[in-house]
Amino acid sequence: MPVSLLTIKAPQRSFLSRVLRLGRREAAAVAAWNSIAQADNYLAVTKETVSAILERRGGSPQNCREHFMEFMGETIEAALRDGRLDDDEHEVLAYLCEILELDGDLVTGLYKSKAHSIVQAAIASMVDQGYVSPDDDERLSGLAEGLRVELSFPPDTEALLDKLRLNYRIQQGELSEIAVDISLPRAERCFGVRHGVDWYETRRATRRVSYGGPTARIKIMKGVYYRVGSMGVQTKSQDEWRRLDSGTLYLTNKRLLFLGTSLNKTIRLSQIVAHVAYLDGIEILKGAGKNPRLLFDKDPDTFGLLLQALIDAQN
Repeated sequence: MPVSLLTIKAPQRSFLSRVLRLGRREAAAVAAWNSIAQADNYLAVTKETVSAILERRGGSPQNCREHFMEFMGETIEAALRDGRLDDDEHEVLAYLCEILELDGDLVTGLYKSKAHSIVQAAIASMVDQGYVSPDDDERLSGLAEGLRVELSFPPDTEALLDKLRLNYRIQQGELSEIAVDISLPRAERCFGVRHGVDWYETRRATRRVSYGGPTARIKIMKGVYYRVGSMGVQTKSQDEWRRLDSGTLYLTNKRLLFLGTSLNKTIRLSQIVAHVAYLDGIEILKGAGKNPRLLFDKDPDTFGLLLQALIDAQN
C-alpha cells in the first residue's frame, strides 16, 4: 500500500514577515509538497511541475531542501507506523527523493535513523521485561527485515541482549555449571561466581552526643571552677553498615560461599527466605542472624535470578 503523504499547513506569516518577505521559502516548499500530496497519483507528478511551483513562489529545490527533509521525516514516520516498509512505500519515497532533488545519502540516513528508533524501542521493551526469549529474538529479526535495516548493535547493546537471553534461560531452569578452582564436595556444583565482592553487615555503633544547653564557668578558688550545666556526656546507639571483607562469591546448588582475604562466610540456600537485587549488589534475608549485603558490579539482577532458580530447585 503506497504511503499517504500528509498535507502540510501553510505557515502563518506576520505583517512584518510579509513586508520583509520572510518565510517565502517555507511557503514555496509547502505549496510544492501539497501539490504532490493532493495528487491522485504521486508518481505522476514530475520534477518539472515541482520546480515550476517553487519558482512561482520564489523558491528552488536547493533553498527549500531543509523544509523538504522535514516533510520527508514526517512521511517516513507515517510509513513505518506499522513496523515495516513495503515495496509501494519504498517506491514513493524514492520517487519523492528524485523529484524534490534531495540528496539520496541524506534521505537514507534520515530513514535509518527513524527505523533504528523503532528497533531501539523494541529492545527497550525487552529490557523492561527483564529477558529475551527465542520468540523475542524472532520478532526482532522480523522487525528489522520489515524495516529493511541490518540488525547489528554496538558491543554494549549486544552484551545487554546476551545477558537478557541468559536471564530467560535461567528462568526456564537451564542452568550451566561453572568450573572453579576451589574444592567442593562431590554432590555440590557451582553455577555462579562474582569477584571483587564486598561483604557488608550491620554493626551497633555507639556515639557520644555533646550537651547543647546553656553553660557558664564560675571560679571558686585558685584552680577550682564550677560549671553551670551538665558535662554533656550522652550516648546514642544505631545500626551502621560496615564492610567486613572483600573477596570472591560462589553460588552453588547448596550454598553461597564467600572467600575473603581474612574472612570466610557460608549461607546455605535453605536459610534464605528472600533476597533483593540492587544496581550494585544483592541483599540476603535469612530466617535468623545477620542479613548481609553483598556489593558487586557484574549483573546483580542475573545473579538474583540464578539464586532463586537454585532455591526453587531445592523445594
